[in-house]
Amino acid sequence: MAWFYSARWPEIGPPYTQERFDGIWACASLLHVLPSAFPDVASRLANALRPGGAWYLSFKLGVGVRTVAGRLFVDHTAESLRTALSNLPLRMVETWTSEDARPGRGGEHWLNAVVLKRQPNRGRCTWACFGPV
Repeated sequence: MAWFYSARWPEIGPPYTQERFDGIWACASLLHVLPSAFPDVASRLANALRPGGAWYLSFKLGVGVRTVAGRLFVDHTAESLRTALSNLPLRMVETWTSEDARPGRGGEHWLNAVVLKRQPNRGRCTWACFGPV
């Protein structure tokens, strides 16, 4: 059985912060989060993922912050997104670009990414053999 939840990013807190979800779909939603707020929002979402969980994100392809018709947009490249997520227990497994499919949006491009939450580090198991030399 699958369960779906919908929340606004300020609402992402308990009970969502306890490795509750196998996946997060953030399609064209986090591009409106200020860069100064993004580390907190991304951390909350990463904490909500179970180890091994997948997170899809998409942003307009580009660099910087802009305002269009009074709406904030934060654009990313694969490298800038990788940097923005670098302090979290995530591994970027795939990025790709796509053209906007909405009518009248030809020429606009999106950055798409899938990241996985790392498994907890269980340490290394080292064996030692003792016997006659």
